[in-house]
Amino acid sequence: MLSVIDYINIIMKRKKITRTELCKKINIIEDNAGLGERTTIQNITNYLNGYHNIRPKWLVKVEMALDLPSDTLIKMVEKPKTKNGMKELENIKSKLRNGADND
Repeated sequence: MLSVIDYINIIMKRKKITRTELCKKINIIEDNAGLGERTTIQNITNYLNGYHNIRPKWLVKVEMALDLPSDTLIKMVEKPKTKNGMKELENIKSKLRNGADND
């Protein structure tokens, strides 16, 4: 079965997007949503090399940066198990989508 990391790498290769470009796109998304977060190239490298657990919260940003349909990547990983985790995921989706609408 194809892992989410492999899938992201395939999409990046097909779209000819480097990790640096992905980082820039994610940071624009974070800025537009007013999250006050910054993603570094090292963060992306760590995720894509399997050094960090990939959380749905991060995948929402990657989906937007790669222009993928909503939940494309999220469906490939385990959803949050708690109500608070699900609420956090829905909140981040809402903030990011609203930020994209203000672009």
